[in-house]
Amino acid sequence: MLKPDRSDELQGKLETKTHTYKDTGAYYDGQWLGGFRHGWGKMKFSDGTSYEGDWYLGNAHGEGTFTHEAGETYSGEWHDNMRHGKGISKHRNGGQYEGQWFKNSNEGVGVERWPDGSCFKGTYSDGKKNGLGLYKWQDGATYDGNWVESKINGFGKYTWAD
Repeated sequence: MLKPDRSDELQGKLETKTHTYKDTGAYYDGQWLGGFRHGWGKMKFSDGTSYEGDWYLGNAHGEGTFTHEAGETYSGEWHDNMRHGKGISKHRNGGQYEGQWFKNSNEGVGVERWPDGSCFKGTYSDGKKNGLGLYKWQDGATYDGNWVESKINGFGKYTWAD
């Protein structure tokens, strides 16, 4: 992933200022390079949604935290305004996903947890459980095996709670 350039030469060209977008009511407070949000900054939208972190030529890019107006958050790596790399997504209901992302989708190895104590550790593809993974239900029962499109599929071992 292309990391934001923090070289001394570039730092000397950055300026820090606040800008309000008249058409949307959003505002940005942070570093600029020419007419682009670039470096570190915070963008706050009129609905309360915000992004705070690294920017690269106008896009969320590098490390940052997105907070939805409803309270859901994503903290981690970004690439061209998309969750991309390692990160943690926390939902309003208390559930969360921690792991790898590719173009805004769970992709690779990750752990998903739910408020009732259930947990899945395994591989994801295109936002779904795909490949090998271990699911543990709140009652202690487990399934360790293959998943396709977020459904148990193929070989695996189911263990009852009792």
